[in-house]
Amino acid sequence: MFSNQDFFGDAEIHIERKISTMVGIYRSLGPLLVKLESITCKTSTGEAAQMRDYYRACEARVLKALIQVSLISISCKRI
Repeated sequence: MFSNQDFFGDAEIHIERKISTMVGIYRSLGPLLVKLESITCKTSTGEAAQMRDYYRACEARVLKALIQVSLISISCKRI
């Protein structure tokens, strides 16, 4: 049987792994989006007007995921 300390230690390790994975994905998004822009818009500025809505949607999804992970982390520590 796990003690509270073991449980929360394991939960924290799990959350840190998830966050690390998310950071890696986030870092890889920029170059991927610029590559997509270069193929579709023939520019590679990261600021193409045609891609603006798509960039905003990607940013919103990443922010939503970070908020969800943060809320889960907070709720685990409050138990």
